[in-house]
Amino acid sequence: MRPGAREPGSPSGLIDVTRVPVCSWSGGSMPHPLDRIDLTEALLAWRLFLEQSRYWLKYWTDTPLPCDFAIFWNRARYDAHSTYRHVGPHSIARPLGQNLA
Repeated sequence: MRPGAREPGSPSGLIDVTRVPVCSWSGGSMPHPLDRIDLTEALLAWRLFLEQSRYWLKYWTDTPLPCDFAIFWNRARYDAHSTYRHVGPHSIARPLGQNLA
């Protein structure tokens, strides 16, 4: 999974999840396993995970421990799931280069 991955049915075949307003998970439904979720939700989780990893490196300048990566990934998965449920897949998935309006 990577930003710009192809999604069937998208006009350009590409999706961009870089400008999505994120909803924090605060309880409720839990995310499904990765093999059962939509590509858009998976890409959003990956983006959130990378952002958290970059912030760590920026402010602590040391490689996170494996337990830190696990925390980043779980937070990203739950926040992506919450965002996907509340914002909706059609509001998240945009052809690459198109702004959210």
